[in-house]
Amino acid sequence: MEALKGKLAVGALKLIAALPWRGVQNLGRVFGWLMWKIPNRSREVARINLSHCFPELNAEEIDQLTGRSLKGIGKSFTESACAWIWPPAKTLEYVREVERLRSAARSIGQRQRCRGHHQPPWQLGSTQPLLLRAM
Repeated sequence: MEALKGKLAVGALKLIAALPWRGVQNLGRVFGWLMWKIPNRSREVARINLSHCFPELNAEEIDQLTGRSLKGIGKSFTESACAWIWPPAKTLEYVREVERLRSAARSIGQRQRCRGHHQPPWQLGSTQPLLLRAM
């Protein structure tokens, strides 16, 4: 049974990674939208956390922010499939430089806010050797 679950999971990752990039992101948004609209623990945790982080927002604003957050999480999920399945060189085509933006924000004294795909260190392991060779 465990072998079957593993094969199904890898098959799902391969199907997601076979989509064009826009399709990967749209599918992730759909997953996130479903997490937002269907009652579940992730939605409630996100709502509670956001209401603590932004006490000045009303319930409708918190709900909208929860939706945006969960859609981002859904996109992270589908983008992770690509990070796992694609060759490292293809994955790195989608990495964008942010250091220049951070420096510009610092130079004018603005707060820095970076948004991006979350990659745990164990997922970056597949691209690290390529990054080190490029440096």
